Amino acid sequence: VVVSEVSKIKPMLLKTAKIGYEVFVKGIFVYNQNSADLSIDDFDSDLLRANQDRYTIIDVRTEKEAKDKYFDKVINIPLSELKERLQEIPDGKTVLVHCASGYRSGIAASLILRLRPELNIMDISNAITKF
Repeated sequence: VVVSEVSKIKPMLLKTAKIGYEVFVKGIFVYNQNSADLSIDDFDSDLLRANQDRYTIIDVRTEKEAKDKYFDKVINIPLSELKERLQEIPDGKTVLVHCASGYRSGIAASLILRLRPELNIMDISNAITKF
């Protein structure tokens, strides 16, 4: 899956094709950085903590891992259960997805985007280390 800011997608795809990887591309996620509440790469941990009510925060770690919370208000849906529990994610707020390192959250964000395209999804990714 290729993830790129809208202004950088063409050069990203050209580079992908130049090295022969275009056959492996299963999807493209393009975001417009100017319209997002938060940049995918630049979460302000203090700002997010102070404004948690503006977001639906999904923790895709296991139930045991999620006992150590990064945020006060969070919905724990382990990645292994996400597909079956997608309807538990409410509409109306930007959805922030996190795990412990960013690996599972990237998978989860892609899955949610594909199956619930009406939601505005953002992956906290490895910025979770700021929390």
